[in-house]
Amino acid sequence: MISEGKLAVVEGIEVSRIFGCGEQNGASQCDKAQVLAGMQEVERLGVRTFFPVHKFDNAFGGTKMDSGETGVIVNLGNRLETGQFWNVHTCAGSSTTSSRCADADRRALASC
Repeated sequence: MISEGKLAVVEGIEVSRIFGCGEQNGASQCDKAQVLAGMQEVERLGVRTFFPVHKFDNAFGGTKMDSGETGVIVNLGNRLETGQFWNVHTCAGSSTTSSRCADADRRALASC
């Protein structure tokens, strides 16, 4: 499409709470059936790109934090939305894009 000078558009979603899959105090607020039904609905609507985590932690994973004053405000929002502040620690490995990661205790650190 691009080589023909045409614009290709892929519909996508990036949200902090989709399909009711937030979390409260580390506990998921959705189940597998909700996720499957939600995925079928967004596919039916033409969505082909899906980022299930945005500014706040949810049942899908933890967010990449903002820094500075914005980070303080968003972390406060995360606390209001989830019942917890970000769980911040130093990332391991040499191929990180950020030296700090936010991650709930039960999540893998693969995204760091």
